[in-house]
Amino acid sequence: MVTTDFSLVRLFILGLLDSRPRYGYEIVAVAERWAVHRWGGISIGSIYHSLGKLAKEGHVVQVKVEKPGNRPERQVWQITASGRALARGYVEYGLSSLNFEGREVDMALAFACLVSPEIRVDRLNQRLAPVAERLNQLREFHQGYETCESDDREEWVEYRRLKREHPWIAASVYHGLGRLEFEHAWTLKLINEIGAWPTSPVLSEVEN
Repeated sequence: MVTTDFSLVRLFILGLLDSRPRYGYEIVAVAERWAVHRWGGISIGSIYHSLGKLAKEGHVVQVKVEKPGNRPERQVWQITASGRALARGYVEYGLSSLNFEGREVDMALAFACLVSPEIRVDRLNQRLAPVAERLNQLREFHQGYETCESDDREEWVEYRRLKREHPWIAASVYHGLGRLEFEHAWTLKLINEIGAWPTSPVLSEVEN
């Protein structure tokens, strides 16, 4: 499983090429149709640059140049064996990602068909375990803030001090708790569904 150099745009390109060879404009057109700049953390303008880097690294190759009618020439790209392996590694990494601010898991879901249903579920379970652990920790901490004012036992002294001197800590904990509760529920829902998702790409195609 890939653990370094994960790239949203590289996964997007490789995921599309995994189904069949495509020309660069077609990849850009699918990106626009999917609106990946809105939900996938990808700048559409970065696609050609990333495609060139993937070619230099041997993950994609140019297989032919087409000239349809009076249109400009276009290069047709095909994924290589190393590119297929990299795409699957990216999907596995993205599904287990704990970067809640990023879009790794979202882009990985778009190409979850590249890995088996069993791997999908396993990687999401890998994601769920630390989320659940952190959630329990925050729940305990938050409970301390909720209890300390109504319970004068010694064990709540530190909570009372923090609440009195640093009230923003409670607000921050409550914010984090809400986010983690959503991530936990969302990941659990996916685990129950993703095994039944398609095992072959369902992609938006564009006219040639």
